[in-house]
Amino acid sequence: KAMKIAVLASLMGAVLAPTAQAQSSAADAAAREAIRRQGEIQQLGKLLEQAKTVADTGNYDYAVECYINGLKFDPESLRHHELLREVSLRRKVAGGKPAGLKDQFKHSGGKSVVEKLLNAEFLWAKNPTDPSLALAVMDSAAKLELRRPRRRC
Repeated sequence: KAMKIAVLASLMGAVLAPTAQAQSSAADAAAREAIRRQGEIQQLGKLLEQAKTVADTGNYDYAVECYINGLKFDPESLRHHELLREVSLRRKVAGGKPAGLKDQFKHSGGKSVVEKLLNAEFLWAKNPTDPSLALAVMDSAAKLELRRPRRRC
């Protein structure tokens, strides 16, 4: 009888161990994701703060790049898209030129919907008066299928 109990206990341990390991690995994966997301939020904050600082000094081209790089982490942030638009208009008023052929080629298309949106928005930021670029941004934004815009500061 003791032998049967020992065999049953070892079988139960063998059956329950993978379940416990799966739960443990799922919890570990969730913790790693939370840490990764926290790092992204910190990096986003740094990029957007840097964009504001550089824009205030008049370096609009670099500010546009900082906003685009920051929006990679949070493409749904309407406030940051608005700030990018404001910088692009200030760049245009200061005499900024449209994107050159190299930038146009580099920022055409993209693999994901977010990448396509940010590439289109980069080109529009370089030439904010071009309605075809505005339409490309709006088209890409519509493909993100956001339920409603989120405002973040």
